[in-house]
Amino acid sequence: MTDENRMAITFDDFPEPIIAYAVEGGEPRITVLNGAFESVFDCLSSGMPVAAIFEQFSVVNPTDGEDPIAHLRRGDSVGIYLDGIGEGGPFFARTISSGPDTSYVGFTDLSACLDVAEVPAVDQVSSVISHDLRNPLDVAKAHLRAAQETGDDEHFDAVANAHDRMEQIIRDVLTITRDRTAVDPSDDVSIETAAKAAWESVDTEQATLEVTDTLPTVTADADRAS
Repeated sequence: MTDENRMAITFDDFPEPIIAYAVEGGEPRITVLNGAFESVFDCLSSGMPVAAIFEQFSVVNPTDGEDPIAHLRRGDSVGIYLDGIGEGGPFFARTISSGPDTSYVGFTDLSACLDVAEVPAVDQVSSVISHDLRNPLDVAKAHLRAAQETGDDEHFDAVANAHDRMEQIIRDVLTITRDRTAVDPSDDVSIETAAKAAWESVDTEQATLEVTDTLPTVTADADRAS
């Protein structure tokens, strides 16, 4: 995959509050934060414990009920509902692990996209997003292990593709939550192309996909069908 085909978002240009963190001595600590985070949480800075973020909220509800710091220590991908920070929020925080050294926490302001009556549906939303991110994340981890063991460059291409897929999922979530009319189901989409793209986004181990017949096209949104 060439650089021209990648739509990279720089950390500071990410439109929502986001931090990078690393676990030091068993304590998740902020290593990098973007401008959007600073504008919302102006009393926090690099080097502080991530727990200091959650301490600002009176409501901290991980989707599985477990201590959020325990999730961060392990690098789990999990959603956390946050509320009770004065006039801001509520927020939905989600953690994304990118490797053994650095992970991320992004914060979505739910007041911009959800009515208060809809907040109980956050569990369902986070479950879908976590599932969609889990597949390419597992693929990236598997190929990274293979690359470390074999040194084959082809595994790094697979890791890059998996990261591109995760970035596209994040873009889609942001687009749909901010503009419910953003989905355009008017493209001609090849079922074969969509199936192959979906196949590459999951860890299939030794299994292969073979298309023996010509498949038709359907009308759908091309970005969200692949």
